[in-house]
Amino acid sequence: MTTQEIINRLCIIKHDWPGTAQDIDKLLLVELEAQLRIEAAARGGTVNATKAIAKILKDMKDDPREGLRYPWIDEQGRQCVCDGFHAFRLNEPLPLIERPADAGKAVDLTRIIPPSIEGWKSLPMPSVKELRAFIAAERAKWTGRRCDFTPVWDFGPHEPSVNAHYLLNAAQVFPDAAEIFWDTLVTPLIIRCETGDGAILPIRSAHKTQLPAKSDEEQRAMDAAKAFRDEQRERDRAHAQEIMQAHRDSADAAEDAKTAKLARIAALSDAKIAETDDQREEALTRATNAAKAEGEALLRHHKAMSVYDESAYMTPEEFAEMVALLFGDYAA
Repeated sequence: MTTQEIINRLCIIKHDWPGTAQDIDKLLLVELEAQLRIEAAARGGTVNATKAIAKILKDMKDDPREGLRYPWIDEQGRQCVCDGFHAFRLNEPLPLIERPADAGKAVDLTRIIPPSIEGWKSLPMPSVKELRAFIAAERAKWTGRRCDFTPVWDFGPHEPSVNAHYLLNAAQVFPDAAEIFWDTLVTPLIIRCETGDGAILPIRSAHKTQLPAKSDEEQRAMDAAKAFRDEQRERDRAHAQEIMQAHRDSADAAEDAKTAKLARIAALSDAKIAETDDQREEALTRATNAAKAEGEALLRHHKAMSVYDESAYMTPEEFAEMVALLFGDYAA
């Protein structure tokens, strides 16, 4: 809904509104402020993150912990939000509601989010799409009251479980997070990425048991295997980039060869109708230059093709044509 649509809708509501004019103006101001924040987020490409945190703050509006009802900026300039169950620190602030001067003391998130997660275990961060589909499926199976619905995302029999709504919020706030880190089944799970960091409290379960720590030898083997996978992934990524570039180079070279061929044909045509020897010599020189450019482009084309197609090779006819183009003398 646009800002103008909000204004139009609220102007219509005024005719049937049982409250005072001041109530209408206050409602209009709240609606407009929320819409302007969403529009600002859209311009910055942070709509999902802004909506997720705005909903968290809206749900906190009647919380007795007044210090948690609004975002705040910590000593390192990070924008912070916490509802007691999950917390976020963003390196770049979002267009959220402003914190009143009398909002009370904020939470020290350094006591919740550890400065180092060295030695912690990691789990793949589910995507927003996965989490939304999971929550929808769980809701369809739910037969209790709506307010009691709590979809639980279970990472595994020996890994933590969390409220899927909180995990969805984290995935929206930090779309660049590929992993989520954990230490024990009862300590907060930590998200850490370029855009910021956060924490989610796990759901405790008496049926879960944490596997014992691995021996030094097992840990070294696991670290070596992970390092190998990381290196392989990097090689695959580099090879994919190389193939993509080869396709671009091949297409560019083919276009250059086509342009040079047209120039060569046009120059030879000019040589045939030249009225003077100077004009004919100049046209043949252009034809020679165009032919060499065409031959060089064909060489680049085949070289690029060989990167992504091992069966790519020149036929004898193509090779002879290229040699003639590179070394032929059209001025002779």
